[in-house]
Amino acid sequence: MTAVFVGILVLHILLVLLEANPGNSLVQHLSNWAGDISGWSKDLFTPDSYKARIFVNEGLAAVVYALVGGALSRASTRL
Repeated sequence: MTAVFVGILVLHILLVLLEANPGNSLVQHLSNWAGDISGWSKDLFTPDSYKARIFVNEGLAAVVYALVGGALSRASTRL
């Protein structure tokens, strides 16, 4: 599940940085999912640029999910 969350966030970051068409239904769905997944980090940092804001806030969420998910996975295999 962690990989799916991180994958959605990274894909959304790439779509924003590459200026994908926000009117496309796939881009809209990924944007909604990424917003739901990274809700706790939304506007944690507020750079002026929209691209920078998405990169920093959703990137932070992706890193946190990857670290926590990895730690939980390692802990569960030790049991």
